Amino acid sequence: MKSHAQIALGFLAFIMMVKAMMIPVVYIDFKINQDYIARVLCINRDKPELNCNGHCILMQKLKKTQETEQSQENQTNK
Repeated sequence: MKSHAQIALGFLAFIMMVKAMMIPVVYIDFKINQDYIARVLCINRDKPELNCNGHCILMQKLKKTQETEQSQENQTNK
């Protein structure tokens, strides 16, 4: 039978892997839905000369993901 320490270590490793994959998941989701995001959600959709193509939304999502990770780290450190 596994000890509690091994189970806890496995759980922490899993959490760290999920956390490390958040930014690539946000980027992959953006690439899959980029046409919809550029057409409907993009803040700059009325300004085609900017060639934003939804990158404004991607930057917002990445910033939110990083802020969430930082707040979780701060809570963990306390």
